[in-house]
Amino acid sequence: MRSQKTDNADYNRVGHLLRTGFIKELDEVFDTGIRKAILQDMKMSYKTLGRRLDDPGTFKVKEIIIIADRLKVERTAILQLVFQAADGMRKKGKKL
Repeated sequence: MRSQKTDNADYNRVGHLLRTGFIKELDEVFDTGIRKAILQDMKMSYKTLGRRLDDPGTFKVKEIIIIADRLKVERTAILQLVFQAADGMRKKGKKL
């Protein structure tokens, strides 16, 4: 089991990567080793997160707030990634 201290360090690292522009896509946020911790914080299953990433328009506002707060980034930064992912799906012809 991971410690709270480890989770905080991971969140800080990912938040820094997002703020400095190294993370540019929504999927990348969850590919950084924080997936398990963020799922616990959101009380969400892997399956539900997979559905959200497959259809970013289904993210709930409270989920976006939790992600942004844990990463210590502006909420609009996460919202922008969600919009970008949804636009990408639309351009690929996937139904939103």
